[in-house]
Amino acid sequence: MYRRRRGWLREALGRVSHRLFEGKRSPSALARWETERSSIQLWSRHGFDVPGLIDAPPPPELEGELFSWFEFVPGRPLFWHLVDPEVALSEKLTLARQLGRDSRR
Repeated sequence: MYRRRRGWLREALGRVSHRLFEGKRSPSALARWETERSSIQLWSRHGFDVPGLIDAPPPPELEGELFSWFEFVPGRPLFWHLVDPEVALSEKLTLARQLGRDSRR
């Protein structure tokens, strides 16, 4: 579930600040929801095992709220792959560069 973190005025000013001065997307609930969904879809297209988005209605108490349902994906998180001494440094650097490049889209 994605909710506003601040009052509407501080959130509006934050959107301007993030976009103009920091070159980032807004921290608004809608922007976080869109970023998470688009990131999951992007990683999936590039062959990463990511949770699928499940199209299901929200529980009654969340009606009208932004939310996402994700499936469970067994496996090792990327963090553990990056700190694994058995994985070559060159592979770790390639993954880290790809993550950084793809996350800026």
